[in-house]
Parts: sequence; C-alpha cells; structure tokens
Amino acid sequence: GDDAPIAPARLSKRFTILPASWAAMDTALDAIRKVAGQGRQLLKIEMRDATIRQTWAKMSVRHPQRPEHHSFLPVTVDFEVAWPFWEDAADRSYLGIHAGTLGSGNLTNANATTRAFAGSPDTFTITYSGTKACSWGYIEILDAVTNPKLTNLTNGYWWQWTGALVAGDRLFIYLGTARALKNGVPATYAFTKAADQVPLMLLEIGANSMKLEGAGPDCTFIYYWSKWYA
Repeated sequence: GDDAPIAPARLSKRFTILPASWAAMDTALDAIRKVAGQGRQLLKIEMRDATIRQTWAKMSVRHPQRPEHHSFLPVTVDFEVAWPFWEDAADRSYLGIHAGTLGSGNLTNANATTRAFAGSPDTFTITYSGTKACSWGYIEILDAVTNPKLTNLTNGYWWQWTGALVAGDRLFIYLGTARALKNGVPATYAFTKAADQVPLMLLEIGANSMKLEGAGPDCTFIYYWSKWYA
C-alpha cells in the first residue's frame, strides 16, 4: 500500500569538529559512532512553528580520513528515514510509544477521543488535521460490552471484535497490526473486517463521522490517534 516507501528518504547534516586536541577529536567521533551504532531510532525535527515532528530513521556517519596537519574534521551525518510519514511528537499515538508498553495503560495523547458508551449506536465526529490519512493508533474499551464495532461512515472502513467484556475488563487494540489484548492476554483472533480492507481503520483528512456499536450496559471507549504529515 501507499504506507510502504518505495525507497528510503535520506536527510544529511554537515558540521565540523573543532577539538582542543587530537584525543578530543577521537572522543567526539567515538560518541557520534556510538549513536549511529544503535540502529533505528526516533528522529525529531523542530518546525518553524516550534512544534516537534518525528519519524523512525537510521543514522550513519561519513568523514574523510583524519588529516594529520589539520586540527578540524568535516563530518556528514546521514539519516535514512524508515517511514513514509512524520508524526506530531506531542501525540505519542504510534511512533513515540515502544512495543513494550503495548497495553500497559500509560498512554497520554492530546488527540484521545473518549466516549461514554451507554447505547447502540453512538455517533460522533473526529476532525483530523494531519496532511496524510492515518491508519495507525490505539483503542481502549473498558468495562461491559459485547461485540464492539467501529465504523468510519466517511470512508466505509470498519472493524468488529467478537467477544464479551464484563465490568472491570479492558480490551486494548493496536490498529497498526490488528493486535488485541484482553486483560493483557492476546485476543487478536476475534477481529473481523471487510475482505478488501487492509488497515483496521483509516482517518481521512478533515471530518470523519464515526459510529460505535455493541450490546452492553455501558463502557468507556477511547481512540488514541495522531496527526501524520507526508
């Protein structure tokens, strides 16, 4: 799909090391190489409006052989971007949360859409202000509900989790890879969606009319989403 890059983008930054000694130059180079050796990491950039955007990237270092007659060294740092989008760092919906925290209940997101679901169907609107449609995010469903279903009426995307939650239960859904945890136990098998639909959900740019369905006395539904930028 269009979420897979054809070829990685490359960003480069050039600077010069002006050390107080040859030993200091070697120390500086070792520190840069150590960061590059960590593999893929979050790359953050500050925009002109002071907001921070981030994406995954791998860093590499280029420099000429150290000249013995110069006390400076030009260095080029390359960032090979691994994702075709940038995320608003303040959202923390996907890139800013590592896999180890999946389902840990410590999410914070300015764009969390919360619904106190007491009847079916419940309709609401998510206004998405990114510049690229977003197919990743997290959903939490707390307490009693049976067979919850979410539909984006704007584009027809929908998913349904077949099963029942009781008071005190917690269903955590990772939309990016259609993973689900019920009270910390894998429960991905219970998903259904349209046969020709690749992601579980897609937020379009602008207003998205959403419909939440399911049988049950009441539950809390939380959709953590983030703004993507092409």
